[in-house]
Amino acid sequence: MQKPANHCCSRCGREKGIPTGRDQPESKLRKMPRRVTDASRRKADSDSEEEDWEWRTSPTQRTPKRRAVSTASFYETSDGRNLGAEYKKIDEARLVDTRKKQERGAYRVFRKQAWLLEHADAMNGHTPGPLTNEDAADALERRLDARSDLEFYGVPTVQNPGRLWSEEVGAEGQRRYVYAHLNAFRDMYKETPPERRHFYELIREGAPVRPYFDLEFARDDASINGDDLTRRWLAVFAGALEEAFYAPTSLFESHRNAALCHGLYDACPDLDEQLRVELDGVSREAALRAAEAASEASRKEPDAAKAAVYDHVAAVARRAATEPFCAISVKDHVLQLDASTPTKFSRHATFCLPDGAAFVDAAALGSFVRRVLASTNDAFVIGGESFVDASVYSRNRCFRLCGSSKKTKRAPLVVVGDGRLASEDALPEASLVVPVVAPSRLLGSHDVVTPSEILPSPPPARPAALAEGSLPSPFPRVDACILKARPGATVRAWRRTPHTLTYHLAKNRFCERIGRPHKSNNIFFVVELNQAVFRQRCFDEGCRGFVGVPHALPPEAAEEVFDVLATEACADAEKRSC
Repeated sequence: MQKPANHCCSRCGREKGIPTGRDQPESKLRKMPRRVTDASRRKADSDSEEEDWEWRTSPTQRTPKRRAVSTASFYETSDGRNLGAEYKKIDEARLVDTRKKQERGAYRVFRKQAWLLEHADAMNGHTPGPLTNEDAADALERRLDARSDLEFYGVPTVQNPGRLWSEEVGAEGQRRYVYAHLNAFRDMYKETPPERRHFYELIREGAPVRPYFDLEFARDDASINGDDLTRRWLAVFAGALEEAFYAPTSLFESHRNAALCHGLYDACPDLDEQLRVELDGVSREAALRAAEAASEASRKEPDAAKAAVYDHVAAVARRAATEPFCAISVKDHVLQLDASTPTKFSRHATFCLPDGAAFVDAAALGSFVRRVLASTNDAFVIGGESFVDASVYSRNRCFRLCGSSKKTKRAPLVVVGDGRLASEDALPEASLVVPVVAPSRLLGSHDVVTPSEILPSPPPARPAALAEGSLPSPFPRVDACILKARPGATVRAWRRTPHTLTYHLAKNRFCERIGRPHKSNNIFFVVELNQAVFRQRCFDEGCRGFVGVPHALPPEAAEEVFDVLATEACADAEKRSC
């Protein structure tokens, strides 16, 4: 085929003198593929158009074939260093750090106690309740945080359980609440300077607890020895605990049988208590030396009964060197923390029972403590106040930690004594009320005394509905006893039932549970006529269900009560006979 004269070749149909795409400027060259793209839709009509597209395509539009790049060349720097190993080390360090965080545990702070309890339930795998309209957005955010913590840390383990804490942040008792695993809290606690430690353990309602006590009295009388009084109370409680929940040891049984056969309890009624104090409170060797010295001194006085007692004590002390006298040792199973000042004796004590047992909750423990106190006949009452604070067994109670002080004071709790539980750790495990490991058995579940069993009186009502009269009541001596219990108080009204006498007081709001007067709510006393004892109760919401320590009526008041009850019983008998 012969090409036309005005065409450059037979292959292309261009006329001579028209510049080709190769000779055009770059700006026009970039626009050319768009024009060709329209023509490419018809490329199936002609093979020449396909060939035209191939050579007209701009080199800049061609995608080069991707080649595989080795790891070494990818991480290679300009100076020839390979960063791959360094990046691998960084990834491994991040993985190790994540594992350490998971082992350490969570640490979250809340402004309200209810938020803390909600977070704790979520961390334990409990389904939260429905959102309220009050703060639905904040509650949803807290639940999302709890869900993320649960996904990251998992359910608390035995080695690192999630626990409840609080921190005193204001001079007026303001607190913030903390949910933290034990390891995380320990690390934070050790890093906090001692002068800034104002932390408490929150004893949640229904949680198993070790036996714990808050022992205190004002040092108005210099003759009272706080250490001796503490040892006496711990011995009395340990004896009651063993009698209720533990079988006596063979040494104690032989001691008791020998003391009964020789009539030693007549010469020394509190022989068991003295033996416990001497054998648990001091070393066995010191107890033996003291008993032998007392025995020699009693022989010189010619007091046969006293000499027999101390001979028996010395024999028990010799045998106790190889065999335990009691199941619970006051020295080896109790950790004491002291925060005393020149004006006040203050001590905390925690029992770590030998078999890992614990009370079912603080309410059961409080009921048991009140029973023991009632059996001591006010032996631990100082200046009208109980040496053992029975108000620390309330629901969701905050109990101060070892090494912490109150916000307004500089008297931290420090470990005293040299028993096996004594430790230089900033936060000894034995000082915690809620055990870290689940208890082997629960005490008090079958022996919980409810307030209604202790105090068979109707629930408190408003004073207006109870106003049956003003003083004097049918028991004038009881009236005087109640007014003496709260100096400066007056009786607004009294109410009589067949077995109780209730006094509603004014001008004195001091409550035994909190250890201070209430700001707006009054208190009242309930006298149990059949037992000749009276207890303090309270109208405050926070003290609902609280029953104070029983106090015995004076002999003349008790005689008055029993005379009136006997007269009423005779009158009732005459009515029934008629």
